[in-house]
Amino acid sequence: MPPGEPVSEEQRYHQICFLYPLSDIHPQARAKSLYILAAKDKVAAYEEVMAGKFDKELPGVGAVNPNAEALLGIHGEAARKMRIPATPAFWIDEQQINDAEFKKMDAILKQREKNR
Repeated sequence: MPPGEPVSEEQRYHQICFLYPLSDIHPQARAKSLYILAAKDKVAAYEEVMAGKFDKELPGVGAVNPNAEALLGIHGEAARKMRIPATPAFWIDEQQINDAEFKKMDAILKQREKNR
């Protein structure tokens, strides 16, 4: 997009979700992550997991494929390289925010809007 062109709401933000299951504190995290990565519609699978669909009963192993296992390894390596100490971790305008520091996120986004 050329500089100065109007930007739609959808173009303002880019979200990337890496799955980094911390199995020591969340024993079901790995199975849920593999379910998401194996799904044809990963967004829908993520939403199912986050809505608690598998909190009592884990997704079936049949849903997992070798590509999901490899992709989960890539996600873990990326998290280690970026030195992510906790989940969730966010970056807004190249500022890293660990955990759900919503007040800090809000301040960064408000400053971003002022600077536009």
